[in-house]
Amino acid sequence: MDLKLFCFMVYILYIANLIKNRINKIFMTKAIISDGGDILFTSKDKEVLYSFLSKYIPNLTFGAFRTGFKPYRSKSNEVKGYSVDDAVRDYIFENDFNGGIFDEYMISRERMDVLQHKNRVVREGVKETLEELKHRGVYFIVATDASLPGRILRPQLVPLGLSGLVYDIVSSTDVGAQKPNPKFFNRVLRANDLKRDEVFFVGHDEDELRGAYEQGFEVVALNYDPKEDLSFISEDHKVEKFPQILKFVKT
Repeated sequence: MDLKLFCFMVYILYIANLIKNRINKIFMTKAIISDGGDILFTSKDKEVLYSFLSKYIPNLTFGAFRTGFKPYRSKSNEVKGYSVDDAVRDYIFENDFNGGIFDEYMISRERMDVLQHKNRVVREGVKETLEELKHRGVYFIVATDASLPGRILRPQLVPLGLSGLVYDIVSSTDVGAQKPNPKFFNRVLRANDLKRDEVFFVGHDEDELRGAYEQGFEVVALNYDPKEDLSFISEDHKVEKFPQILKFVKT
């Protein structure tokens, strides 16, 4: 082969590799935004409260409780000064349940808090996957509708062994809005100097996934209810186990 031709081919390959690396850098994943409870760990908060209430409210099913309590729980996230205890009180009184139940609830409140935290179990493969993401330099950001600020929520990850693996925690209390409000997602992006095409969102609720999708995010459904309408998400973006999210990471 002619030496000049050989050098020219090497030069072309070099330029092609530079272009490829530049393109990969442009489209690389810098962070994953994800819900916390039911994604990283099994959350027993609702189950513990339901177990208590069902002792006093005949024929109360978990499904009916979850649906009925949701607007009150959402209000506790959105309205400053309106606590979870206020939500439980209003749920009991506005549904004409026996008012004495709330008194029993307040007496048992501390014990239920202990039960809720004891019953949190990290899901299979979560810790190893978060370690791999950290190794790759990909931020894992928890976006939660919890009623406490992110700085107060972080210590709750310590006993689960996840605190050092989560880059940031943003709660609806920090933002003043819940997912999928654009204000929430914009706050997460702005606070971490990110763009939409540099992240993807992992969730399990239809409304959050749909909201993120309509705002231009790549979305991945995990631990979702198959009865929900997730037809807007391609089948390859519906996964069953947490480690499977790694296949969507571009580095």
